[in-house]
Amino acid sequence: MLISTVRFYERILLGLHTPDPDTQEYANSCLSYLTSFLRLRHIELPDHIQRALSHLPEIPR
Repeated sequence: MLISTVRFYERILLGLHTPDPDTQEYANSCLSYLTSFLRLRHIELPDHIQRALSHLPEIPR
């Protein structure tokens, strides 16, 4: 599960950097949901994903 989760995070990160605002909003929603899901289950993400997430600006809703 962790491998597919990491790949999903990588796709979300790509979506957040597109010029299309709808894609950014969708990626931000996916990011929030998946992060909450993993935190509830005490699942740690690999370091490279955590570093990438810590550098993201918050997208206004």
